[in-house]
Amino acid sequence: MRHTMISEDIGDPLIYFKQLQRRSFYATSSRGQKSTFEPIFVLDSQRVNLAIDNIAFKPKVQTRPKSSLDINDATMVRPKKDIEPYADDIRAWIHDGLNATEQRGLLLRLHNFEIGASTLARWSQAQGIKQRRSNCEITPVLKQLMAEAFADRKTDDETLKMLNEKGYDILMPTVKRIRTVIGLRKKVPKGLRESTDKEIKEALVREMADGHIRDCGRNEVYDHMRRMYNFVGRDRMYKIVRETFPDRVLSRKADIRVWNGRHKPKDWVPTQPGEVQSQSPSTQTQTHQQTHGDTLSQPAQQQQSYLPLPPPQSSKSSYPPLPPMHPQPTHSYPPLPSPSQISAPPQQQQTVAEFRQAALGALGEAGAADARLLQAWQQHVDSFIDPSLRG
Repeated sequence: MRHTMISEDIGDPLIYFKQLQRRSFYATSSRGQKSTFEPIFVLDSQRVNLAIDNIAFKPKVQTRPKSSLDINDATMVRPKKDIEPYADDIRAWIHDGLNATEQRGLLLRLHNFEIGASTLARWSQAQGIKQRRSNCEITPVLKQLMAEAFADRKTDDETLKMLNEKGYDILMPTVKRIRTVIGLRKKVPKGLRESTDKEIKEALVREMADGHIRDCGRNEVYDHMRRMYNFVGRDRMYKIVRETFPDRVLSRKADIRVWNGRHKPKDWVPTQPGEVQSQSPSTQTQTHQQTHGDTLSQPAQQQQSYLPLPPPQSSKSSYPPLPPMHPQPTHSYPPLPSPSQISAPPQQQQTVAEFRQAALGALGEAGAADARLLQAWQQHVDSFIDPSLRG
């Protein structure tokens, strides 16, 4: 039985065969009879190749020439860049103080040679070339300068500033590394700790007796001892201070609590019934007198170092009280007549004199008997009176 298949323009034969499987394509006999049907479901790779060969046409698969970048190539090795022709230039640039970024820029600009930072560092390490400036090398002069600075109890910042002034273009990590390499460590060896602690204790007692150390803080004590002696170890030194002068340390902690408001001072007076008063009898007597307004004696005033204020004046005054700015009437008054009522005939309404007298009397009863206010009120009342009726 010969398989006949429909030819389609498909690039990959394997994809074409899988599409035939999804369509359930059936093969027919060579005579075109429809009596026998055989489905093509091939799972074996050999039969797949056989079925592809039986296709009426064989599509042409366009392939590109193989290169070094072909992913199907078995050998995927990146070509190495030859840096040897530029080795002398790189050494000269390192001697002049150029860093790796500047060296790569010069290689690209002068020789049109592009190289990565990691490749240059790996090549320099293989050649034994240090990507470091020449004045960073540990020379006898540099050792002497750092040893003198360490003996003078200078910090790393002060040492770095001194070296920069002398022409050493280095940074703090380099200073710490060189100091550690030459053996100038800020740490006491285990075999010398007992003798060093004894020397620190004697120096602390001497400085405390002379009054040079007043603040027993951790940093304050270490800064003072570091300036005066070549001692190291701040925490270890503070431990000796706590063991030797516990009262000074506790006093400082209590003062700090008082300053921060977390502790009550020694002369504190209780204000609530539940609080306990921790004062002497003399202080309690003075507090009682001060609370009840009694005058303290002169020695007590000198002891408390303040002058008493004069007694407050009595609230009663010889001057009469001032009237209120806006008096509130105690009772209601009848409404004032309108100008039309005032201009009416006298036989129907009250006379002008009676109206004026009633208005001024109402103002006087309100407690605002002032000459200027009465005059203003009279002018206000006259404004409602007809000019022909004014007498």
